[in-house]
Order: sequence, then structure tokens, then C-alpha cells
Amino acid sequence: MPKISIIMPVHNEPENILRTAINSMIRQTYEDFEFIIINDASQNNAEEVILSYKDKRIKYFKNEENLKVIKTLNKGLDLATGEYIARMDADDISFRTRLQKQVEILDNNFDIGLVSSQCYLHPTKRLVIPPINHNDIEKVLKYSVNCIIHPVVLFRRSVIESNKLKYSETHLHIEDYKLWIDMSNVTKLYSIPEPLLLHRDWNESVSRQNIWEQYYNAKNLVFESILKDVNADSEHLRQVFNEYLHGNKISQKDSIEIDKVLCEAIKKAYKDMSTDWFNYILKVINELRSNIEKQALQ
Repeated sequence: MPKISIIMPVHNEPENILRTAINSMIRQTYEDFEFIIINDASQNNAEEVILSYKDKRIKYFKNEENLKVIKTLNKGLDLATGEYIARMDADDISFRTRLQKQVEILDNNFDIGLVSSQCYLHPTKRLVIPPINHNDIEKVLKYSVNCIIHPVVLFRRSVIESNKLKYSETHLHIEDYKLWIDMSNVTKLYSIPEPLLLHRDWNESVSRQNIWEQYYNAKNLVFESILKDVNADSEHLRQVFNEYLHGNKISQKDSIEIDKVLCEAIKKAYKDMSTDWFNYILKVINELRSNIEKQALQ
């Protein structure tokens, strides 16, 4: 059994970009892995490109119809046999020591179930710096934004299998975000404070093409997480928050109820977080409180 299963869906990536992604993985300094590449019914020469590699660690699978990313990722989870599972996108570039440094973290910290890292965005070269420790990561995930960079994660297969976790088909374009929140409830998360990936931020990416649906779904997920985390789960408030997101009028009474929930989230975050990331969450939540209040007064 390999130590790591790398899962990489492919769908119509240009040859030069696909080859760069594959090369960055097969040239890793850490070599004990299987590389599961799933061709999601590409209509270009992706299959020819993948089959041109003779590396025995590559395991090639092909979807006869376009299952899209969530079902393809879950197929990859089912196919994986490694102790750890790594994600990789077919348009990104992993640095050569990525797997080596991530395996070292999981091998030496049994309470950590997932490790991510910083990354550079291409072509802007902007450095994305997520929180490092679990308390900061968990609260940022649940109260503000997805701070785990999907194509650079390595996580324990035992964590998802023992807790029956998958990529959620009901959370379109934020399936990874939902999975990280679910994992944060059962294991610790960690981010290596150095960049281990070059992440392409381009107009052809799935995220860019569905940016507004991703935005609304992510905001609803955050509010749902806050409600659960402060023990105030309410279907009515979820519906009200969705009305707010779509610019519809909400009552002052509902605005006040949501404000109470958000204030409770601030109190809970304050107990556990480092100052810098607490101030980040405070800014995000206070801006949300202000916007909801303004909309209720319209």
C-alpha cells in the first residue's frame, strides 16, 4: 500500500498546463505514492497526454460521461488506498518538497488530520497566507471564509472513512469548504507557514466561472456554521439570511435576532483565537452586522 494517494481530476486542461501539473507531482522528493488521475470526459487530447507517461505510480481512470468535479473527487476518495490523501488540480504546480514536508507533519502529529500550506497565485505572484494553528483555522472557516487551499491539502484517509465524510453534492462550488468544516469538528487542522503550491487564478477555472453562486453558497454555509456553533440553529433565520443575501427586505426583528447570533460568535471566537485572526473575524462579522442592519432599515 502506498503512503499517499494523490487525487487529480482532469477536464479539458490545455496540454502544456496539464503536463506541468503532472510533472510537478511525479518529480516530488517524496516518492511513495499512487497518482490517481481521473479524466472527467475531456474533449481535448488529455487522455493522450496522460497515457504518454510511463510512471508506474500513475493510475489512470476515465469517466465516460462528464460527472463534474464533486462526483469525480468522491470517486477518487473511493479509489484511494494510501494512508494519506493529497489533492492536486490539473492546472496547478506543486513545489518539489511539498509532499515531504506535509508527510513529516502528519507522521509526527497524530492529532492533526489535515495539513495545508500557503501558496502563490499565478500570474499575480500574490502570496496567500492562511492561519497556521487549528483554533484560528477552525474559527476563520466557520465564521468568515474558506482559508484552506484545496489543491495543496494532505489528509488522513482514516479521518474521512471513520467519520463517513465526503465532498457534499449539495454544496456546489464550495464542496471543499464544507468538507473542511466537517473535518474541523473531528480532527485538528494545520497549515505549514510557507508556500508549497503555485495556484493558477485564471478566468477558465471552475471557481471563476461560478463565482457568484460560490459566493452565495459560501455565505450561507458560514451563517449555518455560526448558528450551529453558538447553539442557535434556526431554519427561519437561515431563510432570513438568504433573503438578505439576495437583497430582499428583512424585518428589524429578524435583523436583531441575527445580530444576537453574530455577537455570540464574536464572544466565542475571542476565547480561542490569536489576536490578528480574531481582529480579522471581528472586522468581517461587524461589516456583516452593519449591512444587515442597513437592509432592515430600508
